[in-house]
Amino acid sequence: MRFASFLNGHVRRADFDRVLLACGWRNRHGGYVLRGEPAPAWDVWRLEDTIGLRKTGTPCSIENVLRTFNLDCNAIALDLGTGLFLDGGAIKAIHQKRIGFVRGVIRHSEETFAAKALILDLRLKYTLAASFSTKPRCTAV
Repeated sequence: MRFASFLNGHVRRADFDRVLLACGWRNRHGGYVLRGEPAPAWDVWRLEDTIGLRKTGTPCSIENVLRTFNLDCNAIALDLGTGLFLDGGAIKAIHQKRIGFVRGVIRHSEETFAAKALILDLRLKYTLAASFSTKPRCTAV
């Protein structure tokens, strides 16, 4: 399991890259993976570089980033400014082993999030919340 962390905005890209490259390696999304031995690795990126915000043109905030994570089990962040965790439903979803949409979801990359939900179901036996459609949606190939 990987944990996600956000470095709040207002950090110049060059400074961000210089510091984090010394601690980890680039991931395919423009952020970094920080070594986690013996703990799990952390994905770290600048808030303003969040893919869901960029794809949808949504204003940058921690709350909006969580909403772009689509699945409630993903929606948790640490606000480095306050030291507080912001929970968009992750704690409840993990405790109940149930996948749902985060409140006020900002939908994008639907195929990716559908695949993540399927993997959670297959690997960890999570159930789907009622907010997920039970009718398969097919598209012509």
